[in-house]
Amino acid sequence: MKNNSILKIISVKTSLKHIGNGLYRGKCPFCETIQLYVFEKENCYHCFNCGKNGDQARFMNENKIHYKDAVGKKNHVIHTKSCDLKTFYELNYEAAKFFFERLFSKKENVCLDYLINKRGLTTETICNYRMGYADGNFTSLKEHMLGLGYTIEQLLQSSLVTVSKNDEIIDFFNNRAMFPFIDINGNIIGFGGRKLDGDNNFKYLNIKNTPCYTKNNFLFSLNYAVKNISKGETPILCEGNLDVISMHQAGFRTAVASCGTALTTKQALLLKRYSDEIIICYDNDDAGIAATEKAIDILEGVGFTVYVISIRDAKDPDEFIKKFGAKQFYQLIRNDLKNSIFYRIEQLSQKYDLTDLDAQSYFIKDVTELSLRKNYDPEKAIKETFNFI
Repeated sequence: MKNNSILKIISVKTSLKHIGNGLYRGKCPFCETIQLYVFEKENCYHCFNCGKNGDQARFMNENKIHYKDAVGKKNHVIHTKSCDLKTFYELNYEAAKFFFERLFSKKENVCLDYLINKRGLTTETICNYRMGYADGNFTSLKEHMLGLGYTIEQLLQSSLVTVSKNDEIIDFFNNRAMFPFIDINGNIIGFGGRKLDGDNNFKYLNIKNTPCYTKNNFLFSLNYAVKNISKGETPILCEGNLDVISMHQAGFRTAVASCGTALTTKQALLLKRYSDEIIICYDNDDAGIAATEKAIDILEGVGFTVYVISIRDAKDPDEFIKKFGAKQFYQLIRNDLKNSIFYRIEQLSQKYDLTDLDAQSYFIKDVTELSLRKNYDPEKAIKETFNFI
């Protein structure tokens, strides 16, 4: 082991086990899980639990290791290679181009068939969103990016590769329809992938946080929606990437999504820059209703006037538009839009048989408690209540 190797330096803090092909594993000194991987040839480390990563210099700095403790009294110089945001933007651009070319690489591509024939997307929409295909090869992207001169460390930091259960470096995405994440400046900052078949477990998979992407501070398709929101149109908050894409294709070009995560205050504040009103259009199931409740609290907390669309006879806006058409969805927005008070009262009403006088009194009591708990105007809440009775 060379005195100035990353193995020598990291071994000051933790024991490493060689698991093959220049790859070592040990206990992470930051989070104390056995998820620290050290790549001897790349001179870098990466923890797959806490996300800590870097080279020798960063490890020494963050662990307050003096150089003499690691390599003795001899003078050695560690050369580090820094990566700025521009590098990661370029890396993601190349990855997006690779996925896009794979999508159109065969006439009978399974992913292209899924997007066009099963999801009803046009080629124009697919191209506008720069969608792509991660095949089932497990190493296709890795080999392509290494061939372009990018390093394993850069690919790890970009969350485009990961370590498998067999301790092999493989592509993070495989056999998925791919959606580039594009910021409002047009930079590709990350990716999400949608399963093409099978059950709904891990239906959507998004990259982990990277130097240029933070999931709590990003909204999918805001780069497209902001043009129309800035003209005074109301943003529509959805759950899934394909919901958003389908809505944009149908002409509802203010739709955005929080990429498979619960809405955060940072995302709400990001939208608040462009609008004071917002429409929630989540899935019509128990999870969607629960997510709507949480989203209302967050959005009202940052000052939004919140409205809700309750999807009926379809599980989500994408399915509704396919079944009934864009015109009917427009009518849904025009005629069935509920303010947050009315929506919550409607949800409460489903607990009671409102033809019964006793049930009515309990219902009114619950509405009063709701209005006090959520800082609603009690008189307005009671007035809305009588729409149900």
